[in-house]
Amino acid sequence: TVSTARVALIKATLNRGLRLRSDHYRPLIHQEFAVSLDLDHPSPAYQLGRLFALLERIQAEAINDINASIADRFLGSAMGAPGLVFPRLLKLSHHHLAKMENRGRSVNLDKMKDEIIGHLDGALPRTQTLEEQGAFILGYHHQRAEFFRKKSDAAALTVNV
Repeated sequence: TVSTARVALIKATLNRGLRLRSDHYRPLIHQEFAVSLDLDHPSPAYQLGRLFALLERIQAEAINDINASIADRFLGSAMGAPGLVFPRLLKLSHHHLAKMENRGRSVNLDKMKDEIIGHLDGALPRTQTLEEQGAFILGYHHQRAEFFRKKSDAAALTVNV
């Protein structure tokens, strides 16, 4: 498992690397990472992490008693070789969405999946560098944190901003 402190350390390391060695990091990361979910971050690796968290959420809502989630089985390979793993996971997500009892929720999650895929510029990278894997895990944890945020917290953030 990856703790909150480790995710913060990964974020800080990537942001520092971007500032100090921008010629190397900029093509991979594009811009610094925020503290919380950034829906429009240009990094495909970050968006893949968000997509993975969404696919995990779809599976959890479709299947009540999961022996092993997709994170248990595929997180490491999805970070390292997304081009090999994501086609299978996306296919599974169609089956999971069809199993969901709440059709409105199913449609909303499917739209969210389409929105995230739209940020990928139509291609899944075959492999990812260590920096891109860090961006992936940040996107994954930011999206998961957003799923667990209480609606009252989200409304308060909207009002205060």
